[in-house]
Amino acid sequence: VFQGTPLLLQLFLVFFGAPVLGLEINPWVAAGAALILNSSAFLGEIWRGCIQAIPGGQWEAAQALSLPYLSRMRDVILPQAFKIALA
Repeated sequence: VFQGTPLLLQLFLVFFGAPVLGLEINPWVAAGAALILNSSAFLGEIWRGCIQAIPGGQWEAAQALSLPYLSRMRDVILPQAFKIALA
């Protein structure tokens, strides 16, 4: 939702939409919240792409070692995805 809309629209939605929901917030807090939501949408997409760029053989190798999902991600997939994300 947040990635497909312009940042100015997101700022307006948070600032003017919060009072509609019953939240009276400071304009600086509204701007900060909108910027955080905007950047998290883009960073989430970057990390998703980096994780999907890891070859399937790496996933299969980690699974062949009978690693649980969290260990598989922490020890095998995410270090490789971090190298891709830095570029």
